[in-house]
Amino acid sequence: MKKHLKELLTITILITVILSANVFAFRPISHPPTVGDDKSLSIGADSRLPVSTVTASGLSTTTFDTLVGTVTVNLPDDLAAGDTISGTVIAEGKNAPEDKAKGQSPRDLDELSGYVVEVAEQQTPMKKPEGNQIDFCKAPASNTNDYSLTVCNKWSIPEGVAKIPVVLKDKAGKILARADVPVGPMGNIAKAETPSGTSQYPPKYFTPAVGQAGKPISITGPFDGDFGSTKVKIGDQTMAKFLASSPRKMVVESPRDLKGVNDIAVEYKGKTVANCTYRSVSIRLAADKLNLMKGEQTNLTVNVAGLIGLLSPVSVQLTNKSPETVGMDGGDSQAIIISPRDVNGDNFTTKRTLTGVKAGGFSITAVVDPSKSDQADCGGGAPRDLPITPVPEPSPGNPTGQPTGRPSPIDADGNPRTNDGPGRPVSPMRARYRVTLNGFTVNRVTNHGLLQRPDAVTFNPNVGRVNADGSRPSNILSGDTNSIGMTPENAVLGGSSSPNGGLQTRDGFPTQTTPWLRTLPRSSAPLTIPPTIYFEGEIIQNTNAAWIIPNIWSVDGRSDLDLEGAYESQLRRDLDALARNVGRIIRGPQPLELASYLKPGNTMGLNNTISLAMGVMQDRPVGMQPIGGNRFGFTPQVLVLTFESAEFMSRTSFGFGRGIVPVRYVDTNEFGADYTLYFQVERTDTLPPCAESLTGASATGMAVLETDNSRARGPYRSAIDLTVSFTECRGTVRITNFTPVVTDPYPIELPNGTVLQNRTTVTLTGGGTGTRDLSTGRITIPVTLHFAHSVEADLGPLALPSDLTLTLTTEGSGGQRLSNGSFVLVGSGQFARGFLGNSNGNLTVTGAFSPRP
Repeated sequence: MKKHLKELLTITILITVILSANVFAFRPISHPPTVGDDKSLSIGADSRLPVSTVTASGLSTTTFDTLVGTVTVNLPDDLAAGDTISGTVIAEGKNAPEDKAKGQSPRDLDELSGYVVEVAEQQTPMKKPEGNQIDFCKAPASNTNDYSLTVCNKWSIPEGVAKIPVVLKDKAGKILARADVPVGPMGNIAKAETPSGTSQYPPKYFTPAVGQAGKPISITGPFDGDFGSTKVKIGDQTMAKFLASSPRKMVVESPRDLKGVNDIAVEYKGKTVANCTYRSVSIRLAADKLNLMKGEQTNLTVNVAGLIGLLSPVSVQLTNKSPETVGMDGGDSQAIIISPRDVNGDNFTTKRTLTGVKAGGFSITAVVDPSKSDQADCGGGAPRDLPITPVPEPSPGNPTGQPTGRPSPIDADGNPRTNDGPGRPVSPMRARYRVTLNGFTVNRVTNHGLLQRPDAVTFNPNVGRVNADGSRPSNILSGDTNSIGMTPENAVLGGSSSPNGGLQTRDGFPTQTTPWLRTLPRSSAPLTIPPTIYFEGEIIQNTNAAWIIPNIWSVDGRSDLDLEGAYESQLRRDLDALARNVGRIIRGPQPLELASYLKPGNTMGLNNTISLAMGVMQDRPVGMQPIGGNRFGFTPQVLVLTFESAEFMSRTSFGFGRGIVPVRYVDTNEFGADYTLYFQVERTDTLPPCAESLTGASATGMAVLETDNSRARGPYRSAIDLTVSFTECRGTVRITNFTPVVTDPYPIELPNGTVLQNRTTVTLTGGGTGTRDLSTGRITIPVTLHFAHSVEADLGPLALPSDLTLTLTTEGSGGQRLSNGSFVLVGSGQFARGFLGNSNGNLTVTGAFSPRP
């Protein structure tokens, strides 16, 4: 940091040109996403037409590039000898959009409609679909902006083959091109398995938890390979476009205009076999320039939408398809992991620098990768409150392998039976758990209209116990708490809008930058503020559970409509229905994922609790949604703590550390507020002995800063001297004193020849509280550093300070976990404002603690 900073005075002003991700990426059907793809290229048998085969996203796609357009054949990527399969053949004319704009019939499409595709020597004429194919294939008649012709068909894969031919013929029957598609050995109907490894009956079906709008998604399970047997509906009963099917999977296109969380329902042979939750994510790419000269640079912006309420990380694969033309900062193929804490409302944005290798255009793709996104599949199948019956193998006495009714190795409680005599159930497990509201984040402040002012909030929790039969032995907690915001109007100071507080966007409580981490003592008193204990007690497997109805209220200073009273009255009326639904969850095994136990209230027997007109100032809950006319209402969420869910949540990280569960409430746009609450679930009967806090430890070493700014790359080095505290069993790390880093004076020569002496001062202005894993030595600390320059007094706006926000962690490239007191922390972030605005910075801190924590 003591190096000459003259170059920082020149900043490039960027002009953003918004582009759709589809401008860069392949078309979703003809050319699927390139996550782990496998490509081959062959040439047409007679006319030398190019043919490409790509395997990706559940599809094996063969594309014939003719003079008048393309013909694409989509088959499932798990072809096996002896299969019955279905797929789609899509013809796209090159001049069809231009012809339709002139009011003419698409000539190229008319030409292609006479072609024939052969799959394994079985013909598929390119002609307008008839009958129910229109429902599955979405013929052009159903979409006036679609300049393609789609035909669905069913084919049989011969036994004993290792590949099948895919052939294109013209109207005269002449072979234009041919490709050979690999075939695996004879396949079996997919069979789901119990934990003991036995097959289940009925079988299960699994849908992805996340996918990309306009891209293929796969549903796995035992199908028959016939496209007419299965329907997939995503979001508001929209039929998903069919692409391909095998006996083991069904591939459809995620609707192109859909984003956010929706329902996905799979119907097979007239019966719903899966009904789950699905998040559709859309991606847009932006570049300042589309053509670069050698050595020229531009910024690529990646915007991901559809992330509101995100609970688990999502992975996006970013790929440079033109490495011979441009280089991409971070590598030509890189995974972008989007954590819930990175999401701003519904969106996530990141940037990469592109550098020209030679003159020309370039192509970048951005594709959601469900296989690497930390979200579990959701499946349907056997009723969840019934024991699983094994499927026997065929035998002389049972040639068809039908269920015989013999006992399952899994008992009705989901536990394995003993093998030393008659089956007898295993005793249920039990444990003690504690749930604490650690704090909250203001993702977006309330819309107060013309009288915009900072927020104040309070809570009105409801916590209760329930037995497996649905009875309610007790309510544990209910009622409101002290209000937090600007004082003296509110009981507790919170927020950064003024010295007296007041919550604004991006504020946190009780700590500004890491409110999900507990750094203060807990309290169980009903009128206290976070961190507050909401539940503490024993939970017995298959016997009892607890519910928590979390919420956060916006305090507007008006309560004459008594919305709190209406809310509590409606809850009291609905608690019996809630208890019955929690009882069903206790009795029936659920998929171990957060969505199984953090439920919308309307799925748990809770009804709308209040009614409020737009524009009426009133204390009201965050999470208001339209209920008809000009009225808005609120239905809370429910967190269910069974033995299984409490154990699962206490051991799992949902993006904020082990055991911390984010609960998000988002208003409709008219009200505007968006808050995330952070609950920590802990198992208290197995907590290790807690080490006493260590305060006043010193951390000394060296910090090295590098940037991607061409005029100030660094590296800049400086000694560090910090004071650090380790609290919460030494699992929480907090920088309590950051000695400002001040450079020695260095000269800056201005264009007119004047030389000024400058000092740069670096201070810690945000963050500084993180976590330490005692078992592994992993450390994570988010920080915001402020870079100020003494020449600002002389140069004014030309020398404004910059801020760098990043997360220092031992887990990045070059990092080193804490061992014998020594550590290496690394982090990257983007500078805001000033000399380095929009540049990226990489910081490495090498040091040691004394005494050792």
